Amino acid sequence: MVLSRANSKKGSRGAAGAGDREVLILGVEGSGKTLLIRRLREALKTDYQQQLARTKSGKKPQTNVAAAADDASFSTDVVPTIGVNVDTVALRKRSYKLKEVGGAMKPLWPTYLKACTALLFCVDMSDPSSLLASRVEFERILRSPSFAEATAGGEGRENLAPAPAIFLVFTKHDAPATCARAEVENAFAWVEGG
Repeated sequence: MVLSRANSKKGSRGAAGAGDREVLILGVEGSGKTLLIRRLREALKTDYQQQLARTKSGKKPQTNVAAAADDASFSTDVVPTIGVNVDTVALRKRSYKLKEVGGAMKPLWPTYLKACTALLFCVDMSDPSSLLASRVEFERILRSPSFAEATAGGEGRENLAPAPAIFLVFTKHDAPATCARAEVENAFAWVEGG
């Protein structure tokens, strides 16, 4: 389940410039950020290999990252992220820099907002206490002066990049026990209304 507030303007932001588009990935400890990146990287690699095979066989290439992700096989053993992990993936002739900032670095999260094109905030659906902690941290980001600066409009800002797209990514929904959909919607209902 993904809730998004996509930006209506096109373009890239900050230091990422015309090359890499920077995607900031945040979430409390154990929310699934590292596995999300690993799964995305594997899905894109599998999708690319399938595209290459279709092109060589003369069939029309198709993009189906979601199906490739379902077939991805990789280790789910992870070590908590200490600091920042940076990975780059390519999709449709664009390069994306995925910057995962560890959950232990919560006080520093707002400092990473200025350069991002998109913010993915991971929320663990398998742990009710994590769900509530995620809401608190997500709200803290949205209320931070750094976020206000990154999304501010108005006079004198015509040459600045547009505000980042914001995505809530609900992870671990395939766990044996997860929070009820109503519980998730209640926790983050205020986000949809703006």
